[in-house]
Amino acid sequence: MKSKHSWEDIKEYFIATFRYKVYCSRFYKILRTHILQQYRYRVLLMREACYNNGSCEECGCLTPNLQFTNKSCKGKCYPVMMNKAEWLDYIANDDMLQNHFDEFMKSYTYVESTGKRFRRS
Repeated sequence: MKSKHSWEDIKEYFIATFRYKVYCSRFYKILRTHILQQYRYRVLLMREACYNNGSCEECGCLTPNLQFTNKSCKGKCYPVMMNKAEWLDYIANDDMLQNHFDEFMKSYTYVESTGKRFRRS
């Protein structure tokens, strides 16, 4: 029986799950800053319905776990995970992010009880 998931998909699933488990633990600080920022940014970019349902309406990827994957969402919810240089360049070239990134990120808080939700403060 042939699986519908490629080895690349399986690898990305394990990477994302590992990062998400670390993020939800007391060891979250070991994750690189540009990865954490992109994860939070991706959560903010995704459709509300996808977030609330726990999976993407178009591709079925689990949310918010798979926002830690290196791949983009097949439902076009968020872009490919960028390396540090690309991310810093992306922020620098986006006026909204450049001027308001800290406030933008601080306006959302992690809700411990759900283990996954961000809520606007």
